[in-house]
Amino acid sequence: MPQSVTVRVHKTITLALTDLTTVTLSNADGAEIYVKNTGPGKVYISFDPTKPASTTTPADNVFLATGDYIYFRRIPRNTVCTMMADTAATIVTMTQN
Repeated sequence: MPQSVTVRVHKTITLALTDLTTVTLSNADGAEIYVKNTGPGKVYISFDPTKPASTTTPADNVFLATGDYIYFRRIPRNTVCTMMADTAATIVTMTQN
């Protein structure tokens, strides 16, 4: 079942198998965000609203293997991203500065 969540400062999100998760980053303009995949599966992230995250067409996505993290800078207020995991109960943590 797809889910929608809002991240203000920190959130731990459990992703279901191949369900699209929509994340709204309700930060101040120009904020930074740190995203970490704690596993067990792979996570695909998209910041492009025309190409949501997908495990079947991952070429347009940011890919995070278990233990990987990524840091984004200068995120506009209320940016929306989508995430999808290839394994049930994959955990992602998101922290904003």
